[in-house]
Amino acid sequence: MPLSTFVVIAKIALQPGARAEFLPVAAADAQDSLTKETGCLAFNILVPEDDERYVVFHEIYKDRAAFDLHLTQPHFHTFERDAEHLMVGKPEISFFGAYSS
Repeated sequence: MPLSTFVVIAKIALQPGARAEFLPVAAADAQDSLTKETGCLAFNILVPEDDERYVVFHEIYKDRAAFDLHLTQPHFHTFERDAEHLMVGKPEISFFGAYSS
């Protein structure tokens, strides 16, 4: 089975009461990633129904190089700057290869 995409799952812990302020900042990064990066295929912001202490990013890229490029983009650096005070520590990030037959 060949590798078809590169998937990033980032669990982001938030400061108490920060979710409402964090979500528009995250949405701007997601929108810019989708519209300005040809290698970004999907960028979902997952919000738990019963826990406001964290959110999860589910990102799909064409390949690892497309994700590495994402980390250099101005909108990503804007997200880092604007979201840093809303987060608790650094995101917990896992990388996956998606396979298809």
